[in-house]
Amino acid sequence: MNSRRLILIAATCGACAYGGAAAAEPPQRPEPTAEDADFTPPDWLRRPTPGQSAYVYPVKALMARMDGRVVLSCTAEPTGKLTDCEVIEETPSGYGFGAAALRLKSDMRMMPALKNGKPVAAPVRVPLDFHIPVGAILGLGDLLTDAP
Repeated sequence: MNSRRLILIAATCGACAYGGAAAAEPPQRPEPTAEDADFTPPDWLRRPTPGQSAYVYPVKALMARMDGRVVLSCTAEPTGKLTDCEVIEETPSGYGFGAAALRLKSDMRMMPALKNGKPVAAPVRVPLDFHIPVGAILGLGDLLTDAP
């Protein structure tokens, strides 16, 4: 088994045991106006699991023991899928958190927005906080220094 696979397994197991690598907050929405009286914004049906988040956790961030935050701007489709996602905030930059968040897009589902009772596409901002799984950093230095 190669060292990279061991790191990913360790990260996944650590996330399951200690709560999670990424937390998906409620989508950010603007304040409703009178025009929005017959509009219901999208809401979460399925957020990324700790195992999914740990699997995509950036190796560079894992090696540096860095946490991160990403905000995606997406369209919540009437089917519940997120499309047209782009990273609009990534902190810290340069560690791969934006790419990791985009990889999680297919694992997320939303209850569609409703306009006059019918599902419609709607813009959403999806904040994701990445926290390094505690189990992943135990013995990580040895695994990484022994990697080919």
